[in-house]
Amino acid sequence: MLVHILKSKIHRAKVTGGNVQYEGSMTIDEDFMDKVGLVPFEKILCSNMANAARFETYAIPGIRGSKQIVLNGGRHILAHRGTASRS
Repeated sequence: MLVHILKSKIHRAKVTGGNVQYEGSMTIDEDFMDKVGLVPFEKILCSNMANAARFETYAIPGIRGSKQIVLNGGRHILAHRGTASRS
């Protein structure tokens, strides 16, 4: 039997940008990733607290200390800059 558990959580992070030119993923400040134990290319479940949109993608490390949370690809329309999201 396969059981899915929540391993890490970043709560109420604000989306700082979107990049439609990059295919899929969420760029996350490497400091945030270290604090919650996310590894590069790990699958993540995201939700938009403003409109209840939920989607899966994968995490890629952003610039350490930048505090960036960037939705890449078509999913950037699911959470606009400044929107609180959870991953």
